[in-house]
Amino acid sequence: MTVGRSETQVASKSKRDMGRRGLLAAVAGLAAATTAKLLTPSRAEATDGQPLVVGVTNTASGATVLLSGNGALAGLQVSAPNGQALRGTTGGQGAIGVLGESTLFDAVRGQGNQGNGVAGLSSAGFGVLGQSTGGAGIGGLSTNNSAIFGTSSNNNGLLGQSGATGGGAAGVFGSGANIGVRARLDAGTAGGTALFAESQQGGATLAARLDGNVQINGNLVVAGTKSRGVRPRSNQSVLRQMYAVESPENWFEDFGESRLVNGRAVVSVPIDFADYVDLQRGYHVFLQAHAADIEALAVTSRTPTSFVVEANGKGQVEGSFSYRIVARAYDVTGRLLTVPESATRDMPAPPPIPQMLKLEPVPTTNHP
Repeated sequence: MTVGRSETQVASKSKRDMGRRGLLAAVAGLAAATTAKLLTPSRAEATDGQPLVVGVTNTASGATVLLSGNGALAGLQVSAPNGQALRGTTGGQGAIGVLGESTLFDAVRGQGNQGNGVAGLSSAGFGVLGQSTGGAGIGGLSTNNSAIFGTSSNNNGLLGQSGATGGGAAGVFGSGANIGVRARLDAGTAGGTALFAESQQGGATLAARLDGNVQINGNLVVAGTKSRGVRPRSNQSVLRQMYAVESPENWFEDFGESRLVNGRAVVSVPIDFADYVDLQRGYHVFLQAHAADIEALAVTSRTPTSFVVEANGKGQVEGSFSYRIVARAYDVTGRLLTVPESATRDMPAPPPIPQMLKLEPVPTTNHP
């Protein structure tokens, strides 16, 4: 027997089916909205909750931090094919346009294939400023060129200052496997100076100190005395000055001994001495007898290879004597008291040295 459903039962079932379909549609819509939200980047906000909008001025009450969870990726990447990719400006006292901080690696890094990796410009302050409490304030590394290069049109190309009064600290320090510090004056610069050092304190301070051998390939002009520091055999802890003999011409001298035979001696000019002097221009010989009976000695003949010494014949004509021979250097033909060309001008004035620069500490940023 077939039992038929009433109209009331049919209507009730229809309502239940429509309710299930509505619930499923609502769940599907919620799932789609959640998925879309996960896949869509969130709106960038400043520290105070205000949105960060590109192209307009954004004002925030605190610093806004963009962090990357992946250490290999940048927290913020900005690209501009032909313009400025990132620019920071500030007008506040002691404020910083762009600040980079890092605990282990580079805080700020610039990389350029053809141009400069980092360029800094300033009309009054530092173009680029580096500060450090433990390491170098600025470090430069290069494989095939200068690590640090400085140039200036009207002032110092490179300036180094140190406020330390002890410990061997230097304003500029150079170290190298071949040359530690090198100075060069460009060709065509009249009256210039390749290396200039001065001491403004006077007294016992030194303008330069050279610990080691010194070679000068050129003339040396000293506006003062020349001396050698010698430690006496009896007290090696002290240093005494022994002064050089000055002469208005460039003379070399040598000393030797010979002996009279029958009141006469022919003395050959030492070969090693003759190789450095011009004996054709004449030379001087000074004699000293070693015996009181030899009343007088005279140089009766001089040639470029030897000279003759004779006794006066009134006393002993046998015995030894000493001689001092003085001749002009063969490669110097200057006149008496000639002024070298390099000394016809006063010592050049030093380049302007600014006062010791005082750097303000970089403020510490506390990230939220």
